[in-house]
Amino acid sequence: MESAASSDNKAPIADDADITAGVETYTAVEKRLHKR
Repeated sequence: MESAASSDNKAPIADDADITAGVETYTAVEKRLHKR
């Protein structure tokens, strides 16, 4: 992740939010797979 390079166009907070959303989605998928 090159957050320093993208900081010019995007705020670091937005990147953190995207990462958090991705982690939540990944966790939800993992739970669904284990339920099968």
